[in-house]
Parts: sequence; structure tokens; C-alpha cells
Amino acid sequence: MASFKFEYNLQSAGWAEAIVTNNDGSISMVASYLHDSLYNLANATIVLLNGADSAKVVFMDEPGEHQLILQKVEQEIAFEVRWFQDWESWDMHPADKYEVVLQGRTTLKRLAGEFFSVLEMIYETYSLKEYKELWIEHKFPIDPFNRLKNLWKTELR
Repeated sequence: MASFKFEYNLQSAGWAEAIVTNNDGSISMVASYLHDSLYNLANATIVLLNGADSAKVVFMDEPGEHQLILQKVEQEIAFEVRWFQDWESWDMHPADKYEVVLQGRTTLKRLAGEFFSVLEMIYETYSLKEYKELWIEHKFPIDPFNRLKNLWKTELR
């Protein structure tokens, strides 16, 4: 099973960088304010922890997008980072025309821990007002963050 590390860094107004790393390498993904990737990330984690078989997180660039596809396989999570030349999530690109740029497997606990750590770091670094000013269109996903925090404290530690 490959290692799994996830980073998410807010940059200039309306832009962030997400980085997925495993034993095979890493991929840097641009995240534009056009999609609320952090909210999507928090909800994907919650649905997987609540028993869903799969989830998807979108990171929109301008143009193009990465999608982090998460799929339960036995006791692990298979992850695949796909690159689309245009916005598949807005039906502007065929769903079957993508390049797989990174893939691997990890545990649900490891995945949830990485995602929770990113959310917690952003929450502790920026006030809700500062986050909104940086992310322009979207507020910090406080409700999913709190749900994830409760799941983390009660079920995963």
C-alpha cells in the first residue's frame, strides 16, 4: 500500500494549491474559487466515513480540472487523480476523456486524517472573515468541518 499525504494551501485571492503525494510521486493541482473544493473535500470525507463506497473531489483550474476519485476497495481506499482538459464537472468535457496522473491506495483512517488536518490547519490559521476574503465566493465549510471533527474525536482516534 502506498503512502498518502495531502496538502491544501490558500494562495492569492480565489486560488489555492492542493498536493497529493504517495510513494510514486506527487501532483500539484490548482483550485480556483469557481468550485468550493474545500467544502467538497470535507463532505467527501464525511460520506466515506459514513459508509459510502466512493466520493469525488473537484479542483477547478482555468481551464481544466483535476478530480480526486476515492473508491473503497475491501479495507482500503483506492485513489486516482484525473486531469481533464476542460471542466468535466460542468459538462464542458467528456467524462471518459482524462489522463490518470497519480493513483494508489491508503487506509480510510489515513485519508480522513490527512483531510481533517488540512481543514483544521486552515481553520486555525484564518478567521472566518479572512477565509471568505481569500476564497471570494465561498465561506469556510464550518458545518462539515465540525461534523468531521466530531467523527475524528469519537471514531477515529
